[in-house]
Amino acid sequence: YSYRTGITIGDKLGKIVLRYNIFPPENNSANTPLAVWSPDSSKLALVIKKSNDKEFELLVFNSNEKFKIIFRSDVDYINDFKLSWSENSKKIFLNNVEYLVH
Repeated sequence: YSYRTGITIGDKLGKIVLRYNIFPPENNSANTPLAVWSPDSSKLALVIKKSNDKEFELLVFNSNEKFKIIFRSDVDYINDFKLSWSENSKKIFLNNVEYLVH
């Protein structure tokens, strides 16, 4: 038996605009899921454990396009993921690795 958790985002009227189910890490030692909005609120970055796998991935959703996934990258496992955006919302930094996501 495996349990899932997830992220749900609603609009100001309470309507769900994104529901993304994910699998937590089996050892529960990583700080995932980890989600960070871009400074302009047009994108949401999410670090998650890949389903039925021991690997992790970075996903970026575009909130202006019905939360379409616009970027995906596998990432190496570590205990403490650090996620941040550039001021112009075009780059994301995951553990000091830069990704261009405009």
